[in-house]
Amino acid sequence: MKICMLFEGSYPHITGGVSTWAQMLVKNISGHKFILYTIGADSKLRSKFKYDLPSNVLSVREVFFDEIIKGKGVYGRRYRLSGSTRKSLTELVAGKDIDWEPIFYMVKNRKINNSLDFFMSIDFFDIIREAYSERFSTVPFTDFFWTIRSMLLP
Repeated sequence: MKICMLFEGSYPHITGGVSTWAQMLVKNISGHKFILYTIGADSKLRSKFKYDLPSNVLSVREVFFDEIIKGKGVYGRRYRLSGSTRKSLTELVAGKDIDWEPIFYMVKNRKINNSLDFFMSIDFFDIIREAYSERFSTVPFTDFFWTIRSMLLP
């Protein structure tokens, strides 16, 4: 069996509690194969592991926040989002119950090829504005916009 594990800011780049637990778990379940997805802050840590990975680790896929910030995007693009996709994205931003199917469909069918383009699009701005108007109009809009964008972008 293949098992995927997701680690943010820990194993295998950083030593400590969660990382030690993860190393012991992977090592002691030697009858299974592991794929590790890691999320880190600084790409200087790429492939610099604090642990010797057990032989049952098939791969480590690394994503770093500083690389996302360096990305290039195009401002002002329009996407052909269905009404249900737009509604689900607005519910996500507004913190409501979400119908995930339209979002999964959008991602699975690559309706958006460059996430940074989407986060710089008119559609994203409209979704943020609608969620803001519905539930968060007591906070400054610019604070709301940049907070949501920075939470979703990674």
